Amino acid sequence: MPASERLSALHADISIAEQARGDMIRIHFLKSVNML
Repeated sequence: MPASERLSALHADISIAEQARGDMIRIHFLKSVNML
């Protein structure tokens, strides 16, 4: 597997992880707001 393919696969994994974390933070924030 060429290095460039490996790099883009890694980048895709990172963006998925970033997006999942963003969703978790957003959900947590909305829950906190609803508790007020």
